[in-house]
Amino acid sequence: MFSKSTIKKWHFCQTLFQLIILLGILILGLIRHHFLLSHKAVASCVFLLILMIFICLQFTLLKNDLNPNSHLVQFNNYWESLNITFSLQLTLYLLIKLLSRYHILNSTFWIALFTLYSLIMYIPMAKLALCKVKNVWGRILFLAFIMFSLLLSAPDTFIDAKKPAHWLLTLNQSGFSGAIIFAIIMLIVMHDWGFQTPHLRISKRASKTIIGIIFLFIIVRCLFNGFNVSESWTSILTSWDFHLAKSIAIPFFNSLEAGLAEEWLMRFCILSLLLRYFQNSHSQILWSVLCDGLIFGSWHITNLAAQSASATLEQMLFACCSGFVFAAIYLYSDSILISIGYHALFDAAAAITTGSLIMFSPSTFDWQITIFLAVIDIIFAYFLISGSRKDTIISNLKHRKLYI
Repeated sequence: MFSKSTIKKWHFCQTLFQLIILLGILILGLIRHHFLLSHKAVASCVFLLILMIFICLQFTLLKNDLNPNSHLVQFNNYWESLNITFSLQLTLYLLIKLLSRYHILNSTFWIALFTLYSLIMYIPMAKLALCKVKNVWGRILFLAFIMFSLLLSAPDTFIDAKKPAHWLLTLNQSGFSGAIIFAIIMLIVMHDWGFQTPHLRISKRASKTIIGIIFLFIIVRCLFNGFNVSESWTSILTSWDFHLAKSIAIPFFNSLEAGLAEEWLMRFCILSLLLRYFQNSHSQILWSVLCDGLIFGSWHITNLAAQSASATLEQMLFACCSGFVFAAIYLYSDSILISIGYHALFDAAAAITTGSLIMFSPSTFDWQITIFLAVIDIIFAYFLISGSRKDTIISNLKHRKLYI
């Protein structure tokens, strides 16, 4: 898409532009106290100077390919991926505040412009740093627990600078525009790591009967997740509520974001990396699905920031077993679109009825039903990756060069 020299020039100009912006803000901060960052001018200046030093270190990537296997260079790849992503967000955030303060056009224009630019502004980071990370588990953990959150939150950072039009607020606060950013960057990174672009169409090798069973399972699980309100086993089949929440825009886009971004991360990126890692194992598929689900479940521990420990623990168990199914469906159908659609519908079904994806502290019955559904998910996932269905998965993986 871009030559190496073009990427390096882009990275150089982008880094230089960041330094110029921060230098301008620093000068304004010295002239006018309490400017932008803090009520304490000294603290603001020190922060800006430290940030400028970190940005200067980004020039090391221009020579980062001289000894790519050294431990120092590999550490630098992790560090600069984090450094560039964070500093770019913060620099644009400060620039929007600066432009808004002096009323240079309106905030909606600048936030829309920077949101569009954010679709491509991480490409130099991806090509010069993230693509060069070699360790498989380093890739998996770094993507899941650091890069995913940073890239997804990028457009929302711009919103904090100044409130824009409602449609832009919805797209950015929901994380949907961040999900598109993440998908673009990871498509580039995975290609450089030697993985094919995920397929959208269902594999011709898949049985129509099994695909029908998968769609039936998806419909039943989504309906149950969103609209079943039973509080005991005796009313499990009779208690339904199809009323919608008053405000569903943000939760609905949150669901779309989860479907796209989380499936892109967990099934396209991490599951592919796991399949390659276990490539020489006789239980390659089983181990890959198992680890993918466990990572997906563990990853939800970050929700502790917004909900109780018991709710988070239940969600981790629920997500873990759901992850097994998402992975199994993706491997059998060979279509990332089905996994994305199932995940988005699954979350949307709950979001449009409650108005939120935040879970409340579970009751005893909630735990019982969660464990019951977890067992069903495990059985269904194992069904899809065993017997003749496993042969279909093996054919799909051979076609993608992920099975020996």
